[in-house]
Amino acid sequence: MSGLDSALGPTLEQARAAYGMGYLWWALYVGRQGIAGTAPAAAHQWTRAESDVLPEAGFELALPIFFPRCTPSLTIRHDASPEDDADIGIYATGVLGWQGVLALDTEDTMRGDAAWTREYMVRWSRQVAARGWKPVIYAGGLVSMWDWPPELNGVAFPWWIVPGGRHAPPGQAWQTGRDTIAGLEVDIDSAGTGFPLATRAAA
Repeated sequence: MSGLDSALGPTLEQARAAYGMGYLWWALYVGRQGIAGTAPAAAHQWTRAESDVLPEAGFELALPIFFPRCTPSLTIRHDASPEDDADIGIYATGVLGWQGVLALDTEDTMRGDAAWTREYMVRWSRQVAARGWKPVIYAGGLVSMWDWPPELNGVAFPWWIVPGGRHAPPGQAWQTGRDTIAGLEVDIDSAGTGFPLATRAAA
């Protein structure tokens, strides 16, 4: 299933154009910012108005993304609580009108503190799962697919960066490239069978 992610929310015209091209889900940023000005992908948190554009354009699925608090070098701060952050992300996702799934954004800069990044991933995912939601890890903070923490097996779902990929395998999502749709820069994604996506929360 093809999807998109973008730092900024689309206009209704852009969202309708994307939906008309066959994209069925959109990833959006919720929760805490990283470091404004140095983490552009997380420097903007979507508003409810931006989020509401998606169902108005026909989107019934989304992938909310939480970006953890970071140091200026964009490693995860050691005073960040994975459990508290998971709860904050879940709450923020509900504020934007979605439910059930939450992704953690990790970037390649976080490999500079690999042991803490992996511990944070595991604890954050376990907390999301304990709340009855499905955790997803955007795995830029891991060197490769072979670096997936075994503690996350059966707990979290991976979202890998696979340039030029086409169809993600079951239980995974791939970010495969970039494009511009109706003037909006987006990343192109593929979700395999069984990969969880958020649904619209009851009003």
